[in-house]
Amino acid sequence: MKAEGDTSKAGNTSKSRGGMGDASKTGKEGDVPSKAGKTNPVAPIELNLSGQARLHIYPKAKNSSSIANKGGDTSGMWDDQDRVTWYILGGNFEADEALIPKNDMDYVELSFLGLPKVCLTNIARFMNIPMREMADLVDLSTKTLERKKLDDRMDKVVSSQVIEMASTLAHGMKVFEDQDKLNRWLSKDNRALGDKKPLELLGTPTGIKLVNNILTRIEEGIFS
Repeated sequence: MKAEGDTSKAGNTSKSRGGMGDASKTGKEGDVPSKAGKTNPVAPIELNLSGQARLHIYPKAKNSSSIANKGGDTSGMWDDQDRVTWYILGGNFEADEALIPKNDMDYVELSFLGLPKVCLTNIARFMNIPMREMADLVDLSTKTLERKKLDDRMDKVVSSQVIEMASTLAHGMKVFEDQDKLNRWLSKDNRALGDKKPLELLGTPTGIKLVNNILTRIEEGIFS
């Protein structure tokens, strides 16, 4: 894969809050859910889909502790995989339906537009891995990724892979309902995957498919 991404940049807005992507009942974007603790003000990156309002991506906080372990009832919190996928990329968890991608075609359009680098940063922080490991997963050199600003757009191939990774993590959250448990599973050798770590397979479409198959087996009560 080529290391170049698009050089266009998404715009910023002046009214925004939060680093973990959730919103309060007041409808303000960017707030962490009440069960996830305090928020910090950050400026979102805007993505514009045809026929939709502007979508906002927020940088997640560094070294943030697991979202699902903040206290309170989190049962069913991760069932809406489309919403959770958007959240993991950096979107607002409780945004209005008009402010999140609605279907696969929306994500295809986002791939062609190019996701900002911040989406890769958010996924790396979600999985608690260094950016050099994230760079390896998307077949970019660490230096190339480090040189990019948070709002620099990635090319369509990297963007598509990042979306599929986020979708797989959303599937994992539905299964484990706990970010720490999911990350431990991702980092542990798996016999069903030829004693490879699920995390290692997130770098290819075929590997992502295999990891999703294993998650489905766990959902169905088959130990993997």
